[in-house]
Amino acid sequence: MRRRSGARAAASRQAVVEVWSRRWCVWACLCAGPVASSPALADTAYGRGFGPRALALAGAVEAESAGADVVYDNPAQLADLPRLQAALAGFVTLPAYRVEQLRGAETFPAVLPQSRALGQLAIAAPLRGIFGGRLGAGGFLHLPVDGATRVLSHEPRRPQLPLVEALDDRLLIGLGVGARLLPGLELGVTAHLLASLQGQTTVDLSALRGEVDQQALEVDLWSRLTFALGVRYSPRRDLRLALVVRQASRVRYDLPLLANVEELGRVHYQVSGVGMWAPLSVALATSWAPNERLSLLASLRFERWSAMPALGPSVVVTADDAALAGDPDAARALAQMASVPVPMGAKDMVQVRVGGEVRASPWLTLRAGAGIRPTPLPRATGTAKYLDGHTVTAALGAGLLLWRLPSGDPGLLLDVGAAVAHLPRRTALARTPDDPVGGTSVEGQGWSFGAGLRHAL
Repeated sequence: MRRRSGARAAASRQAVVEVWSRRWCVWACLCAGPVASSPALADTAYGRGFGPRALALAGAVEAESAGADVVYDNPAQLADLPRLQAALAGFVTLPAYRVEQLRGAETFPAVLPQSRALGQLAIAAPLRGIFGGRLGAGGFLHLPVDGATRVLSHEPRRPQLPLVEALDDRLLIGLGVGARLLPGLELGVTAHLLASLQGQTTVDLSALRGEVDQQALEVDLWSRLTFALGVRYSPRRDLRLALVVRQASRVRYDLPLLANVEELGRVHYQVSGVGMWAPLSVALATSWAPNERLSLLASLRFERWSAMPALGPSVVVTADDAALAGDPDAARALAQMASVPVPMGAKDMVQVRVGGEVRASPWLTLRAGAGIRPTPLPRATGTAKYLDGHTVTAALGAGLLLWRLPSGDPGLLLDVGAAVAHLPRRTALARTPDDPVGGTSVEGQGWSFGAGLRHAL
């Protein structure tokens, strides 16, 4: 009797495992879907500054920003605001990149960046009274219009451009304060609020009946602060020097699923990782105004990309026979699988950006800028197909004075800007002949257009 009972138990175990194995692919797809394109938090302002003026100057604005934009570009300038300032802007990014691969286009198709619509709002003002005009404060909001937050984390073997994808999708909120310590010396700090997504999903189901008995979902959004420190020194009226240090920031996700299979046991599926990441950066900037009509700006920014974590999702799958054993403590592991994180191999790099403004008339200012961004990523010769290349940026823009205050100072201004980041063709051949994708090649441009209003009260 015991042998027959044992045989029936073994047959039952095998039948349930076979049913479970057929259904497991469905559950894996349902769980992996949100990792590929789910809402959760990147930062356009990180790459090119805040507002259309910064866009037109290729981001070389740390030493001389304007209006409420200073709360992001360099909070030290908050101490130099003459009155309440407000800024409202909108942007459209239009990626036009092309990726070619020798093989695997159906199994591992390339992931191309998508167009995005973005909005920015900033308010800043000097603090009077007991502070005597030596202190200023402000806040800003950067918001992807077509989705407040998004985490993108793809299979590393799929050709993709992580540095392009990871800089446009972050909901970013900041509060800053700046103070004038000495004549010509200003110091400021801004706190940036980010978030990480964590949760737990529990599902009770029957593999043989094909039914879900009950399910529960818990999601927690954990806030995290990162900081930017700004210093500006004006040795004379026509020359400004600035230092801006930005703390490294990341957006993590941790999304586990626990499935209790009635006839088998427990199946635990966990996806975790870093969906967005920005490196520690240190910018040295200067602005020089040789006369009232011309301003020249330059920025040299070091970025610590060598600390970049693996961006691919970490997936761990375990299954046991707790239900068949009748005792969770006596459960045996039936399967255990885990993905291996792929190191990014990124290197530190230095960006160079320059810009200039010409006051063509009392109501019109013309702007232009250029920048060079060396790629921190190595050629994609290994299993991971993270693509990038040295990028050259060219930008143009203008500022139009719409209305003056009774004092004669600018009251309402319209700013427009456009920039294109060109990535020359970069080819990488796979190190091993059995690589499922083989060689890759990437090239293209990223176009950005912005318009906004700056208002002084």
